[in-house]
Amino acid sequence: MEVSDILKKSYNIKIFSLNRIKYEELWDDALSFVKKTYQEANRKFNTSSPFAQLLSVVLHLGRMILYYIEDSITGLNIRTAWRPEQIRGLATLTGHNPGRSISARCAARMSYNGTSNELAGQVVYVPEKIQVNNLLNGLGYVILFGANNAKMTLDPGNYVNCNLVQGTVRYQQATSDGQPLQAFNFAERNYSTIDQFFINMYVNGERWKIVDAFQDMTYEEHAVVVRTGMTGGIDVFFGNGYFGAIPPAGATILAEYLVTSGPNGNFAKDLMNSANYWEFQGAGYLPDGTEVDLTKIMSITCLTDCILGTGYEDVTLTQRLAPYSSRSMVLANSTNYKYFLEKMNMFSIVDVIQGFNTADDTAAEMKYQRAQYKYYMTKNQYENAVGLYGADSDMASQLNKDLVSSAKDLKHSAMVLKNARMDDNTVYLFLIPDIKNRITSSSNYFNCNETTTFALTTEEKYNILSLIDMSGQSIISVENKILNALYPRFAINITVRIWEEYTYEDIYGSIVDVLSNYFIACKRRDRIPVSDIIAACENINGIDSVSVYFDADPDNKRMYGNNFNGIDEYGDVILERKIVNSLGNEVVIRDLYPLFRGGFTNEDGVEYSETQSPDFLSAVNVTLAGKSSTGLATNIEHKIIRN
Repeated sequence: MEVSDILKKSYNIKIFSLNRIKYEELWDDALSFVKKTYQEANRKFNTSSPFAQLLSVVLHLGRMILYYIEDSITGLNIRTAWRPEQIRGLATLTGHNPGRSISARCAARMSYNGTSNELAGQVVYVPEKIQVNNLLNGLGYVILFGANNAKMTLDPGNYVNCNLVQGTVRYQQATSDGQPLQAFNFAERNYSTIDQFFINMYVNGERWKIVDAFQDMTYEEHAVVVRTGMTGGIDVFFGNGYFGAIPPAGATILAEYLVTSGPNGNFAKDLMNSANYWEFQGAGYLPDGTEVDLTKIMSITCLTDCILGTGYEDVTLTQRLAPYSSRSMVLANSTNYKYFLEKMNMFSIVDVIQGFNTADDTAAEMKYQRAQYKYYMTKNQYENAVGLYGADSDMASQLNKDLVSSAKDLKHSAMVLKNARMDDNTVYLFLIPDIKNRITSSSNYFNCNETTTFALTTEEKYNILSLIDMSGQSIISVENKILNALYPRFAINITVRIWEEYTYEDIYGSIVDVLSNYFIACKRRDRIPVSDIIAACENINGIDSVSVYFDADPDNKRMYGNNFNGIDEYGDVILERKIVNSLGNEVVIRDLYPLFRGGFTNEDGVEYSETQSPDFLSAVNVTLAGKSSTGLATNIEHKIIRN
């Protein structure tokens, strides 16, 4: 038989099936083929024979090949990829730039403490980007003045306002080879992360502009592309002449960046201002160049909380955000807004609501116009009466009272209009902070600080809007505002039957822990089903059966409207409300974030305390209906079998 005939015949041979790739299945298929081909019995061909040993090795290698093929194919899809390097690589191909850590920052004041008599009245210069260490958390911070240095006369009461940014300024250097499309990677050791925003690139001492892509660079423009490195650090790309200038051969390329600790740099201003926790790592200078120990003569006071510190973008977030990346990245729709805000890694819930004129807006505006007209009419009448009859006349006195009353009505209607209006050229952002990062290890959802956990502070809102403006991605004609979320209050009443070997105290503690984790992780924007709570409780060891119902604060009706307290006919908590626009159409608004923390009295006079406790009604209330005997069920089964 010719070799060609043998090859043709072998093409039609199917020894293995792709549905049977376990080792035992491969072995059985191979053994069946050998027996069928050579008509050998097991006594001549078995697992201990030389050929079987070779076959076993080949099968093992074949399984490994199939495994690597499957792993490679799985890694080509960002939805099924599981290695961080695969996910970040695929995300980069879509145009997504994985976010790095963001440094915590705050407004601060550096002032002269008046302790040095020999330096009093002299001028001292403090360099920009001087490093200070915090003795309380052990982290370094950088002082930014917005100028090369700050000048201060050492007189009591003198101060300079500045910004504190957590991190340490680092530098790395490279040399240009003069070729187009040069690329460099600047990385830090020990898994240190480079700040998302504090990066400067210099070529021969000249600062070059940082852009997002080659298309953003013009002909011979001194610009550079900086992106998050797939293996860590940052990747830096220079142009080809047509898109961005080429650094000349031998040019010194200097990267200046901030190495940050992310969320570890956040702190409350009251804590830091309780004592002097700052130590300068650099010196100040007198006009003659004499160095001055700034730690001895300067004090730092934080004017705001140090906030916005976040960690490196999690790969699961990268996997979810990458398909929505866009080269335009203009904040023109809800998808782009969510993409931008979720990259900050600061929020549990992000929602975007397009503003519009509601029927309430129209009514409030008409009421304001009537109040304004009445006020100016009364004012003119009063001024005429004073001119004709004098300020002490009866007519002038009465008109003065009317003027005061109309002024109050005007002020009130202006406030109602301001609070009710949702302009159609405004984008409202519904943001709930990342709750899990705000709850300490010693607390849970039900006993944490409500004010600081579930709402953004004024400083945080201001800084978030500032970051949006600084990004250059917002539309000029559109205004961005952060909504003040509405917080309807609820309580959870649970009735359980438990197994006899468990105690009420154990079950109560487990229920509180499970529900705390559920609400911390919950991102639902439509409803909180009572079935979710039942399912969570049924998974707890020791519970035989469970029933659940919610109770609501009567004040919720003010938020939902239409005399609705937030619980529908199925017992679920609804997370949306309906309002009527100026055209008479109902519009669904999701600006509600429910708090299952008690703190109210229901319509029947039942009071739920804000303090979680098993001793009185509070956020989670567990009632024991009875205990079930495991032995009773077993005895019944045995009796049925015997009969």
